[in-house]
Amino acid sequence: MHGWGDVRAHLSSHYRIASRDDAAVVIVWSFPNGDIEVRQAVEIRLAAAGREPWVEVSAVIAPLSAVDARRALAHSATIFGAAVATVGGAAVIRATFRLASLDLADLDRAVEAVPHEAARLRCARELDTDSGPAVFAAYSE
Repeated sequence: MHGWGDVRAHLSSHYRIASRDDAAVVIVWSFPNGDIEVRQAVEIRLAAAGREPWVEVSAVIAPLSAVDARRALAHSATIFGAAVATVGGAAVIRATFRLASLDLADLDRAVEAVPHEAARLRCARELDTDSGPAVFAAYSE
């Protein structure tokens, strides 16, 4: 069994931490995207569901106004171990783990995969309200 202090210590010893407080740790990743480098923050925080502590790993994709809800839900069904969700005014990718049974290898996988997928979706504009094939474009004026 791990406590939140163990999780914070693990993250600090394995990653470069951008910021931290008592309930959250933020890591900023850089990913190549063609000729540019994309930066993506991921927040790992202590959360509660019912009476149990959980660990949440989340990364912002884009403001909700820029995301097509139907595309986001369809994409969420293709992600294993995480989901597209809304938090405040943003679409995020989020993975959660029960703290009492947390496997640090699973946490590491999420800490790396969640921000990568958020950055990929934002750059590819796969969830944008104006992206995707225009099926009836040939019939428009």
